[in-house]
Amino acid sequence: MRSIRAGLMMVMFPLLTSCTSSETTIPCHRYEAGHLGRDSDFQLTVPAGEIPLLDASRDRMTLSLSLLPPLTDLTTRATLIHTIGGREVAKWNLKLPVPYGISARCTIGAARPNSNCGASLTDLPYNPAGTYYLKSDSARLIEAGLSFYVCE
Repeated sequence: MRSIRAGLMMVMFPLLTSCTSSETTIPCHRYEAGHLGRDSDFQLTVPAGEIPLLDASRDRMTLSLSLLPPLTDLTTRATLIHTIGGREVAKWNLKLPVPYGISARCTIGAARPNSNCGASLTDLPYNPAGTYYLKSDSARLIEAGLSFYVCE
């Protein structure tokens, strides 16, 4: 009976240890596109070929925002417009998240669950090249950094 139990444990141990609850992450590469601020009239151009196409469900673009206080009852909205060759290819109406300190992060993902500003990338693959314009209904918006995450 002991040999059966020992043999069973030898078979079961690799199976039990291979089914761990450890979380796996999908590797993503971050591409900094640049800064949109008052000095650039909240405009940024991303050269063609500098950032790969966003074509996977985990791919996303992120606006890191700096906002002036007071930040209570923040209802700031912003619009991010993407043009290529002067033609509008995308427009996102964003509801900015509640900031942490004076900073907020707005994520526009290829899938709605990966977005936190009420907007998402609708058509994949998405070409990040072109010119971006950030417009806000609030003078509280100081600047924003735009980055892209391309995941494997």
